[in-house]
Amino acid sequence: MMTCVDAPQEAMERAHGLHLQGELSAALALYGEMLESYPASAEIHYRRANVLKDQGSLEAAVAAYADALALKPEDTRALCNQAVVLGLRQKFPEALAGYDRAITVDPNDGLIHCNRAILLNAIGRKDAAAAAFDKAIACNAGLFSAHFGRGALLQERQHWLDSLASYDRAIALNPTDLAAQFNRATVLRQLERWADALAGYDRSLALNADFAQGHGGRALVLQTMGKLDDALASYNQAIAIDSQSAQVYFNRGTLRAERLDFAGASADFQNAIAVDPEFAEAHLNLALISLKIGDYPRGWAHYEWRWHITQGPIRNDKRTFTQPLWLGESDIAGRTLLIYGEQGLGDSLQFCRFGERLSSLGARVVLEVPRPLFSLCATLRGVSEVISHGDRLPAFDCHCPLMSLPLALGVTLETVGVEIPYLHSDPYKVAAWQERLGAKSRPRIGLTWSGSQASRSFSPRSYPLAKLISYLPDGFDYFCTQTEITAGDQATLSNFPGIRHFASELKDFSDTAALCECLDLVITVDTSIAHLNGALGKPTWVLVPYDGDWRWLTGREDSPWYPAVRLFRQTTRGDWDGVFRRVAEQLQPIRALNR
Repeated sequence: MMTCVDAPQEAMERAHGLHLQGELSAALALYGEMLESYPASAEIHYRRANVLKDQGSLEAAVAAYADALALKPEDTRALCNQAVVLGLRQKFPEALAGYDRAITVDPNDGLIHCNRAILLNAIGRKDAAAAAFDKAIACNAGLFSAHFGRGALLQERQHWLDSLASYDRAIALNPTDLAAQFNRATVLRQLERWADALAGYDRSLALNADFAQGHGGRALVLQTMGKLDDALASYNQAIAIDSQSAQVYFNRGTLRAERLDFAGASADFQNAIAVDPEFAEAHLNLALISLKIGDYPRGWAHYEWRWHITQGPIRNDKRTFTQPLWLGESDIAGRTLLIYGEQGLGDSLQFCRFGERLSSLGARVVLEVPRPLFSLCATLRGVSEVISHGDRLPAFDCHCPLMSLPLALGVTLETVGVEIPYLHSDPYKVAAWQERLGAKSRPRIGLTWSGSQASRSFSPRSYPLAKLISYLPDGFDYFCTQTEITAGDQATLSNFPGIRHFASELKDFSDTAALCECLDLVITVDTSIAHLNGALGKPTWVLVPYDGDWRWLTGREDSPWYPAVRLFRQTTRGDWDGVFRRVAEQLQPIRALNR
């Protein structure tokens, strides 16, 4: 067996200097010359392996570390560095075995435990990684990399407070570490500590003014704080530094859309897609902007990317059938086509209109809708069969989600219209409501002021009933046309008997449709009642927030989808009072005509 020997110190220092200076080939040559004279020097083999690792010659590095370990089996430096290289080569079991051997030699070396934790985290063994980081810190509480790694792991697992504590300890050890400062600011942003997050991003930029991610993170916080001009400036700076960040283009696009700069937003989403063609959120946002400005062909095409969004409810609504998806590419004459709702009730009401167009192409159309819409949609023209979601499906040849029908049919802004009404009230239920309401002495107005409380997306579209009441002029009979009423709104209704409400009697949308048939006007926020009344052809005033939904387009008071709908838009973000004043003004002529 060869005995380990020491190499001459002067030559070792010269080779090490070459390594530090980046002259890797020269360092390797010198170490090779030394090995000819000192083949049993574990130190030469070890240092040569380090150069090979830095050179990217990973397989040769593993072999060189093995040569060093053959001479000095308990050299934890060689064991750890070899494990690092094995990890880079994705030889994970061998890498873990190397770390375990090193820990056997020195169980109190925090750096070994830390490196092992980093590998465990990389291969998805999160619990084991967390335990290994804790062990590293127990061995060496002053080890920056262990606190940083623990913070990153906890951040990934969305344990925000624990992650913040780890980053705080890491930064106390090394306040000039850019990644730690940036990550800490990002955690503070997740905790909605906006001012602290902004200060954190500023600290990262103080370390490196050209840190594009720092400018991008700062912009996100400023955007959330409503400081849109400052946010835009930070996004611009981030892109000027790094023009290949799809995420920053996407984020700037959301800001521009918020500012109603639709051309700028569209350009940003297209830039994000150019950088990352599989960026599903960018495709979807480009679709929504395109639809909002009336570019329906581009909008419908990109809207199909909704199925690729990994977060959110849409992907969960995707149906899988053995029958093929139909998107207009083939003739459907003589075939049975299943069409079905995929999102909200309003979406089903809006897009079921295309059933008659499909029937005109020779298809037998089967419509599946949420159960509350079943009775109402049974009145739809062109549909052979209507079923409720969850019921047994009949035989069919192909299928298409309702909101993909415009793509399949090539619908443009000029061709969305159909004969109105395309849904019809039950005449027996209408008669029952007329008897229930009694003789009419004044114009009747229905009121819907909020959407489903389960949907967070309705919060900017809704308002408390109490905000509206003071603007409602006398001379009208008011009726509640929504079924979900909060405790606060219930208290308002109790204190304002001038609004009649029948929530317990509105069992499904056919009941609501029959009530609406007895009213002269419905005033509603952007919710399913707007689509219901629009489909019935009844006069409807829809109150639209500043950044309204795409289906109401932009900059207009009418809707090509519903001829009887009139739009009242916020002119300032969040300003419902201005909308209520305009509504009250427009009600005055109606009251005058009915005196």
